[in-house]
Amino acid sequence: MKKVLAMILAAAMLLGTLAGCGKSDDGGTEKQETKEASAETKGEAATEAKEETPAGTEAQGADPEKSLTIGITMQAISTNPVFINAVNLIQADADEKGYKLITSELNGADDIPEAIENLEAAGCDIIIAHVLSADTVATKVDELKEKGIMLAAYDTYVDGCTYCFMADNYEVGYNIGKMAGNWLKETTGGTGKAAILTYDLTEEFQKRGNGMEDGFYEVCPDAEIVIRTAGCWVDEATAASENVLSAYPDINVIMTLGEMGALASYEVFKAAGKGNDENIGIFTAELTDPGEVALRDGGIFRGTISVELDTGLYEMYKRCTETALTGVIDEQNATTYFPMTEVTLKNLDEYLASRQ
Repeated sequence: MKKVLAMILAAAMLLGTLAGCGKSDDGGTEKQETKEASAETKGEAATEAKEETPAGTEAQGADPEKSLTIGITMQAISTNPVFINAVNLIQADADEKGYKLITSELNGADDIPEAIENLEAAGCDIIIAHVLSADTVATKVDELKEKGIMLAAYDTYVDGCTYCFMADNYEVGYNIGKMAGNWLKETTGGTGKAAILTYDLTEEFQKRGNGMEDGFYEVCPDAEIVIRTAGCWVDEATAASENVLSAYPDINVIMTLGEMGALASYEVFKAAGKGNDENIGIFTAELTDPGEVALRDGGIFRGTISVELDTGLYEMYKRCTETALTGVIDEQNATTYFPMTEVTLKNLDEYLASRQ
């Protein structure tokens, strides 16, 4: 697995962004800017619409020599280590094949329609979109198909997309909750206080928070989740962690929606002199490079559910380009889900070796 320097965490926290979240506290939507990645050749105009064909058959007009233009629009694409890894993998392949790659940053769900329109206007043959709300994309699916532009959805299922790479958010949360519960059971016998930092303004992330609750209480029915609050963005997670620590100085468990929130919480506890407290554990999902560094610290950042977003996004990109060139859709992998692997300091090296 490609490594991104641990210093990205500091940049990510400074910029106050976090992958996989809906929008910032102020709800503001900045004008979305499209950034073009370097490439030698400019992609051709959108091809005629392709009908979905069964695996193993080829659509009319397939062109294996076509030079493609690929657009990717994601939340925190320039600051989240997982997305940086994914873009680096995709860029390397695009450079080798002579494709043009365009990336753009989302600042929330409301940005998605404009981002897609900008990528469409830039001549993209393929658009890979970080879908924070299916409703914001649904109206664009048929329009793009009519223009021969392939749309692939990351994070949320969108009917009509050629490919989807998404989470079973309840299961991700459930695994976070069980991991936290098992640690608390080993540490205190299953009693203590826990906090959940999540983002309940979208249905999918509500599911992840609900999964955390259910998984945790299944293992530790005598423990108490004392607060469930917003903690998706880095600034949100920082403020929430400070409030939790002030209100519940004897807190035992912090569970977060994603790893950037967990890392922000970790910094708060370290600043309070509790970074190595044997009775506190932080648990989350993703496994970024800064997350690996935090695990190796051996402190209260104790576990994460690896979902392999970087390689998963790269594989979806590869399926998209193959389909664009051949007209053949990989029906068996049209919708794929995040893998889920529990990673702690104990199995970190073994897990990383398995991904080489």
